[in-house]
Amino acid sequence: EHGTKITITTELLEGAQRIANNLRTLSSFKIMENNYGMAEASIFFVDPIYGLQLRIRPDYHIPPCSALPNGLLFDVKTARDARPFKFQKDCGEYGYDLSASMYREGFQQYYNTEYKPDFIYLVAENTAPFNVKQYKASDLLLSVGDHRYNKAKELLAESLLIDEWDGYSKDLEEIYL
Repeated sequence: EHGTKITITTELLEGAQRIANNLRTLSSFKIMENNYGMAEASIFFVDPIYGLQLRIRPDYHIPPCSALPNGLLFDVKTARDARPFKFQKDCGEYGYDLSASMYREGFQQYYNTEYKPDFIYLVAENTAPFNVKQYKASDLLLSVGDHRYNKAKELLAESLLIDEWDGYSKDLEEIYL
């Protein structure tokens, strides 16, 4: 009936609407309302050390302005559990610290700001009642992210240079239950 069109259920649509409505209750949403910003705008930049051509695509960002001279970055995440001790684990497990560092570096280079922007996570639980939480990336999270991001760039540059890519062992191994 719908051909190649992707359809969603009424339940999924209602859940997405609840998430959007709940996110609008956060103080970060007020910042987004009161300052010009862009959703999912690609930013291209070149790594100053390795010459890597990189791209970021923030979920939402506010360019530098009088209220926010270094701008502001937002990353929307869904999670089973948005409580701090659970989302902290997600940050480490999924490399959110590394991506925050990359986004901040690309943003600063593109907009030529004096300092890197703050990075805000807007976290929505993906099951009813679709609770939401907002977190500012801490200095510690960003410091760890900077370290991991710099190591990742170094590895990528080396792999491109020698055209060898780390992967899994080619050895035949036994697997167990």
